[in-house]
Amino acid sequence: MHVVWQDNYSDEVMYRKASYAEPVQVNDYFIAEVNIFPNPANDVINMSLENNSKIISIQLFDVQGRMIYYEAGPPLDQYAISVKSLNAGVYIGAIVSENGNTYFVNFIKN
Repeated sequence: MHVVWQDNYSDEVMYRKASYAEPVQVNDYFIAEVNIFPNPANDVINMSLENNSKIISIQLFDVQGRMIYYEAGPPLDQYAISVKSLNAGVYIGAIVSENGNTYFVNFIKN
């Protein structure tokens, strides 16, 4: 399979050869077990998991699917992330717990 797209910032046309992957089932991911506050946020968001699992990594994506933030480290109960430099809008967080589960959450940056 070949994928062609145009970069929104540079107007450069990109091309990549890709392979097909089986669709992911909804039950492979967990949607509602993340605490995120404040939401909407101005400067900092805090993320933790409801089931007392520790977080080992966090990725933030804009609504176009571009990863704009990544942090991984020792397992922590809560992460605080500065969002001060982000443009106003909706963002998606992907949180990986120490047991390997991936959780998704949306938040709003004012």
